[in-house]
Amino acid sequence: MRRVVMAILIISLIPCEGLMAAQVTRPSNPDEVHRVVMDLGVGRYVVVKLSSRETVRGYIRASADDHFALLLDGMAAPTDIAYGDVRQLRPISQLVLRSRAPSLSKVEKIVSEVAFGSFLVMAFVECHNKSC
Repeated sequence: MRRVVMAILIISLIPCEGLMAAQVTRPSNPDEVHRVVMDLGVGRYVVVKLSSRETVRGYIRASADDHFALLLDGMAAPTDIAYGDVRQLRPISQLVLRSRAPSLSKVEKIVSEVAFGSFLVMAFVECHNKSC
């Protein structure tokens, strides 16, 4: 159990190094915001604090010279955000959930072991009666 917890902690800390380097805080110039958007790349999930004090979250869909397109959560079409309107831009790490192969329950395991054991006993008895 300790190994699992340690592995999760180590894995969760790895992406933080890159995330901290790629963010814009407080009043920033549009060129710096443009550079950070280009570094993060299309498809990255970010939180953006605008100069109007509004906070939005979404995926970067495109980048132009004076704005970038952000697909906001719950919206069907991307919204254009001017680089000059950005007060803070931070990437948000997304957990990747992997589907697990279905595992047998404890009862199913016990039943399968009992069935296998009874098969072996029956095979042994049958072979012993026939003098194999």
